[in-house]
Amino acid sequence: MSNMDSWTNEVIRQWQVEKIELNASVTNDQINIAEQILNFTFPDQFKQLYLRANGFKDYDWRSNMFSIWPLESIMDEYLSNTNKNFIGFSDYLICSHCIGFMNDRKGIYKYCNEPEFYG
Repeated sequence: MSNMDSWTNEVIRQWQVEKIELNASVTNDQINIAEQILNFTFPDQFKQLYLRANGFKDYDWRSNMFSIWPLESIMDEYLSNTNKNFIGFSDYLICSHCIGFMNDRKGIYKYCNEPEFYG
């Protein structure tokens, strides 16, 4: 088992322990279509995770108020957002802050009024 598979298994297991409802996985083809629409290539760990679980079902959230979006919501949010440089995939405090990627930089960013490096 690779480190990436181990990481993905651990994340999924933790969410299951927390009784978070997960959406069924997506396919590589669905990820490729999303990447074309978003004009962005997701990191490998992100792809591995979504090949196992397509975000939280019905915007379920963790006890710390984070929700992971399904691929369809990622694309919907991107298409409706005026900032085409930010690709959100998660929110905190029911969209008080969004977490995502920037098209022109590596890393993960928190977005409230302006993107801010998160990790």
